[in-house]
Amino acid sequence: MVNLWGPGAFGALRSVLTRPSFTPDNAPGDQDDWSKDCSSPSDRDGTEWRAALLNALIAQLRGVVRGAGTPDSNLDDQLLLRSVRKLSGAYIIAGGTANAITASYNPAFPSLASLVGVPLRIFASATPTGNVTLNVDGLGPVPVRGWANGEVGYGDILISQVFHVVYTGAAFQLITNPLLSTGYYSAGGTANAITITPAPAFQTAAQYVGIPFRVVAAFTNTGPVTFAVNGGAPVAIQRRNGAPLTAGDIVVGQIFQVTFNGTVFQLVTQLETFFVTQAFAGAGGQAGFSGSLVVPTGVTRMFIRAWGAGGGGGGSVFNASGGGGGGGGYAENWFPVLPGATLTIQAGTGGAAGGVGLAGGNGTGSFVSAVAGPVTGVFLSAGGGGGGGGAASATTVGAFGTGGTTSGGSFQPAGGAGQAGQVIGSIYYGGFGGASPLAGGGGYPSAQGAIFGSGGGGGTSNTAAPGTGAGGLVTISW
Repeated sequence: MVNLWGPGAFGALRSVLTRPSFTPDNAPGDQDDWSKDCSSPSDRDGTEWRAALLNALIAQLRGVVRGAGTPDSNLDDQLLLRSVRKLSGAYIIAGGTANAITASYNPAFPSLASLVGVPLRIFASATPTGNVTLNVDGLGPVPVRGWANGEVGYGDILISQVFHVVYTGAAFQLITNPLLSTGYYSAGGTANAITITPAPAFQTAAQYVGIPFRVVAAFTNTGPVTFAVNGGAPVAIQRRNGAPLTAGDIVVGQIFQVTFNGTVFQLVTQLETFFVTQAFAGAGGQAGFSGSLVVPTGVTRMFIRAWGAGGGGGGSVFNASGGGGGGGGYAENWFPVLPGATLTIQAGTGGAAGGVGLAGGNGTGSFVSAVAGPVTGVFLSAGGGGGGGGAASATTVGAFGTGGTTSGGSFQPAGGAGQAGQVIGSIYYGGFGGASPLAGGGGYPSAQGAIFGSGGGGGTSNTAAPGTGAGGLVTISW
């Protein structure tokens, strides 16, 4: 350490090694004042400078540089800039336990109120196994909330990874998730007994239920395949129709995706060969579709996919925020059909945006049905997302819209829930719309659902209207 910015470092006489004590004349209601120059070189009517003022400035600057751990240098004109950049990416090592995390800052935060709106980056020392609290500087444990303002689930915080939270005044809102990435794992094992080794390791199969694994294949399979994670028991991979894999479903060098449903791994991406695919949707936006399709001659089997429509975002009054609408559900499956039979097709209509302080409308479902053939009635259905909650009074936030439910599919994830209205510091933001499975994310605050089946964003402080939910989609392939 060097004498950073002290008078002695610049040859000034009569410096001291101990900072003189001084009590500023501060009182509630004091107005800001300023220094002024002397009227002329011979007049002594300018503001008097005191050592205490210079010492306070030096102490503040030293606190920034040394708090950032930047090497001291009186010759570096970019020292403050380097220190601020370093502090903006700094993180704290978590203390406490996996589910009761502590963080200690220097200088410490004086109160929870001083934490509102401040982003915190924390290096996790353990992977939580349940609900999580965070205690900053001994101010008391506060719940950490995950996606859609729910409890923290597995994968929201992982050992040896940095997570980000912002204190809203009621809870710490998690704003990062290390498992939501577009990377992939390299396959180990053999062609028909595939293994992967994520790090940090999953401890139980229950921890990866519903988590998608994207894997680059090392071999082309020659028959039924099993899949094992972190040395766990091998579990069968099934095709979309529930059947075991057949030779060539997984191809060397290509990326495939599987999701564990608690019993088997469902192959979400695989090579399918279709001669014809027809899409049925509205003219855009929240519009739906109602129509029919006659099964062509010679076609006895069809692959049907349906996305329900997204819910509309909730509206808000001034100084409040509406919740985002939920995404529509998704269902897919193979069905035997009768040539010449008529299929009834319905693609849902997106939910309406909520008025000022009112909830958004629910999206409607998408389905395919038939009255003749090997299967009659509704083949499958994908429900619409729920509307985001309205914020009818100031300083309130609307609830998130629920994701649409599904039935009849061999693979049928529910739609993503919208995000509850948010408040960071004193600023209110509408919640994001819920995602549409296998399609994309929902609308930004005050924006329409971004892609078919996604939810509309919530309204922001009555300055921007909420978004409508996006219409549904049905595709039929043979």
